[in-house]
Amino acid sequence: MGSHLLVQLSDTHLTTAPRLRAGAEPAAGLAVALAAIERHGLRPDVVLLSGDLTDRGEASCYHELAEALASSSALGGALVVAVPGNHDRRAAMRQHLFAQLERAALPTGSGDEPLNSVAWHGALRVIALDSTIPGEDAGALAPATLDFLTDELARPAGEGTILMLHHPPIDSPIEPMARLGLRAPEAIAEAIAGSDVRLITCGHAHHHCQGALGAIPVLVAPATAYLADPLASVEFQPVAGCGLVRIDVDERGIRASVAPLPAPAWPDRALPA
Repeated sequence: MGSHLLVQLSDTHLTTAPRLRAGAEPAAGLAVALAAIERHGLRPDVVLLSGDLTDRGEASCYHELAEALASSSALGGALVVAVPGNHDRRAAMRQHLFAQLERAALPTGSGDEPLNSVAWHGALRVIALDSTIPGEDAGALAPATLDFLTDELARPAGEGTILMLHHPPIDSPIEPMARLGLRAPEAIAEAIAGSDVRLITCGHAHHHCQGALGAIPVLVAPATAYLADPLASVEFQPVAGCGLVRIDVDERGIRASVAPLPAPAWPDRALPA
């Protein structure tokens, strides 16, 4: 069995505004995450980008992200697998992110069609599913996306499959985020039952969370832009900080490790986004 190192970056929320409404500076959080990867000498084989890569779907922000990855000594040669989040724009992401990446799992379709893709590193497969609903914050898998998943899983992967999407199929403890998760998670549970899927990884919630969908572990990654306080059940409370996920796959199994990272302190008065 081969050895595979993956790094997941989620909810980068890059923006042309000075700061996000919460006060965070997303570019600074992304820089902290990239610096941490380089500082520890990691050389990931695959980089997973699990959505909300921009805050408003602006073309320049996709270019900024592509340039940041390309200029990283740690990530420059890695295979990039990306899905959109509810803040992204499919056509803009297709044109201004994927087109700029040196090595990327290219999505199916064109224009505003769902951005689904498959990537391989050796015998390990990554299936990336577009869970966005244009114009909405909650997520769902379109019938065509479920068909894409079913068709792909009909061909087994020698070392199993990691499934990535933006919207978690498990609930956040933050009630507003739970209402904006993946609708009808039972559909994806049925599609992967008995398959070689070993892990489902996603973003969206801005805080680390883990659970299971049937027998499959589910990991929700923290954001690089800013975090949400999971102790605040009734409202979404942004807090300074960021994080990333390291995923190791080898003969000993699959292990996902969440790395909390410091982020620059927010200003006393946040600017409007």
